[in-house]
Amino acid sequence: MRTVKSSDERRTEIIAKARDLFHRQGVEHTTISQIAQEIGIAKGLFYYYFSTKSDVVSAVVEQTRREVEVQAKAVIANPERSFIQKMVEFTTLYLERINMLSSSIDQEKGKAQIPELVQNRFEQLSTDMDTQQMDRLVEIGVAEGILKIQYPEAMFTMVVRGIGVIARQRIIPRSEALTLIEQALGLHCGSLAVQSTPKLADSGHSQ
Repeated sequence: MRTVKSSDERRTEIIAKARDLFHRQGVEHTTISQIAQEIGIAKGLFYYYFSTKSDVVSAVVEQTRREVEVQAKAVIANPERSFIQKMVEFTTLYLERINMLSSSIDQEKGKAQIPELVQNRFEQLSTDMDTQQMDRLVEIGVAEGILKIQYPEAMFTMVVRGIGVIARQRIIPRSEALTLIEQALGLHCGSLAVQSTPKLADSGHSQ
């Protein structure tokens, strides 16, 4: 018997499958027909939810942004973590998501249509980050007496968005991202690295 799904369930299913295919084989090599076939729906049903592949790319990026935002809030609100621990966890989850998108796009280098299709959506992930959460993280660092530079909120926002720009060109190792943050915020060299945990890959990208 065929399972009838609600509109929200079906839309979520399409986004999840598109995200999986983009990650495994790249945006350019993933077709709308392939997404529909993998789910087991008619191609016309896909178009009921998304007019173009560009629209589903936008939905994947937006979903990623929301995931980072929700998890970032949980990390920053955790009373059992110090500022340094929160900064490492925030950086790691952000980097994992942004590198995942970068790996999907990286397969498309040399394809003229890809910047038009993907580049603006990818940029959303770094520019649409919840600045309130980033500012809250910086406030904790100031309150703990760790951040002592002028304009730490602006510096942190700049380095996070800068990491997003670099990730559009290549996968960023977590150690590099942490070093960039240390330098931008005037932290001691290696102060974030010492808080790294074994379960988090240094590449910043989960397979």
